[in-house]
Amino acid sequence: MRITSTIFALGLASLLACLPASAPAESKPKYDFPTPTFDGGNYGQAGWSIQLKRSGPGQVVFDLASPRGVRAAHGTLTSVKPEPGPLELTAQYALSGKQSIAGEQQELLVMLTASPKDKPCQDTKRKKYSQAILVFIGDIEDGGRLLYGCGEFAKD
Repeated sequence: MRITSTIFALGLASLLACLPASAPAESKPKYDFPTPTFDGGNYGQAGWSIQLKRSGPGQVVFDLASPRGVRAAHGTLTSVKPEPGPLELTAQYALSGKQSIAGEQQELLVMLTASPKDKPCQDTKRKKYSQAILVFIGDIEDGGRLLYGCGEFAKD
C-alpha cells in the first residue's frame, strides 16, 4: 500500500510539473495612456496631425504627419509623469521618447489635457474638441518646435 501511494504521489507530481505555470501578473506602470485611440492636430495653413494608440502598459505608438500628409515620424513613446513641461504647461497625460524626425534624432514630448469646459479647444473651422494637445520637438529653449492642436479620443 505504501508503494502504491508513493507511485501515485510521484505520478501526480510529474503531471503537475508538465502543466504550464501561470504567468506572473503584468505590473501596471505608474503612468499609462488610455486604451482608445487619440486623433488630433491642427488643420490650418501649417497643418499637422498625430495619432496616438496604446500598444501596451506604458507604451504608445504614434504617427505624426506634417503638412500635405507627409509622415514626419512614426514610433513608440513611453508614458511619463505629466509634470509641468516646457513653458510650465501641465497635462493629464505625457509621452516622451527620442525619435527620428526629419532624419534627425530628436526628443519628442507629447502633452495631452482636457480642454476647459468654458473655453474648449477649437480648430480653424470653429469645431470644438474635448482635448488639447501640445507636441514639443527637440529642445524648445534652443530652437525646438512646438505644435499646438486639438483632438478627441475615439468613441468605444
